[in-house]
Amino acid sequence: MSRSPAADLVYPRLDVVLGVRHTKADIALGQDIAARGAAAELAGLVELLDEPRLASSAIKAIYECGYLAPQLLVPHLPCFRALLDCGNNRMVWGGMIAVSCVAKADPQAVWQHREHLELALREGTVITQMSAVHALTAVAATDPTKASALQACFEEALETVDCKQMLGAAELILPVAAARRRLVSILLARSNGLTTATARMRLQRLLKKHPA
Repeated sequence: MSRSPAADLVYPRLDVVLGVRHTKADIALGQDIAARGAAAELAGLVELLDEPRLASSAIKAIYECGYLAPQLLVPHLPCFRALLDCGNNRMVWGGMIAVSCVAKADPQAVWQHREHLELALREGTVITQMSAVHALTAVAATDPTKASALQACFEEALETVDCKQMLGAAELILPVAAARRRLVSILLARSNGLTTATARMRLQRLLKKHPA
């Protein structure tokens, strides 16, 4: 397969090409691209998403870059959004992490894909759901009107996410929510599912900081 010079440059640095089982090389590659602001190399990684053998390593490096330099991912948002529709669960949640990174740099761009994110939040795996919460709360934090529009989505999220992820989701949602009363009531109704004293104390601290 013919690749661009940028794709050829990053290709040898991927874990899957190096033949290792850990993800240290993918992480290091993403962090290096972020540190240098190497937009062309990031585009090379996006190009490699089209190669099934390389895609998992490439998306890992991409979102590791996105954690540190989310603006580099913004031009490639349509590609990450498209991953949400693919049949490979690893690529779905990797794509959603990348979308959540984009939301930090350009929440308005992510808002255009709201319906897809809400569907992923409703139907995705745990990582996909939590990454969708990260993305949507980043959008809500920028605009009270958008926060109001997402209120029902946030309520559904707190009602349906696994109890182990509920507090993490709530810690993202409550600070940006347009209205908290219903959200707090959901948390209290599900609090019996918190099986440790640490979790219950965490909930109490959260509700004290963000009361209804």
